[in-house]
Amino acid sequence: MKNIYNINRGPNDTPQEVFDRLCESTNGTPFVFNIIATMGWANIMSQIIHLKDELSYPSAGIALSAFAINYINKVTNCKLSKKCLEQGTECLKKLTEKRIDSKANPSDAEKNWWNTFLEIWKKYMKKHLEQEHLLID
Repeated sequence: MKNIYNINRGPNDTPQEVFDRLCESTNGTPFVFNIIATMGWANIMSQIIHLKDELSYPSAGIALSAFAINYINKVTNCKLSKKCLEQGTECLKKLTEKRIDSKANPSDAEKNWWNTFLEIWKKYMKKHLEQEHLLID
């Protein structure tokens, strides 16, 4: 958060120029992306808490969201269990299905698309977290 205050802003800088400077002020992932991703996972966590009685494995979904927030913000010594990744993903599938159902009348094909997407995401995360030694049994 400190970086946001260390941006030299001239009197004629456009919002886009300041935004670009913010993104360039960090190494690796742009600072603004980290803020947006953190807000997204916090929103997911909030929705899980709100709908916990209607979802499968809400505790795992909350734990997965908390892990994601910590990982995005480079909190050290933060690991995730394989069981939490599996069950948390199942929770995300149910949450996604509920959110889609509440906004439209989706086809089974559309629901299957999102379930498949989350399975691909889970496999990618499992591989990535294993490589980073952040996934435990």
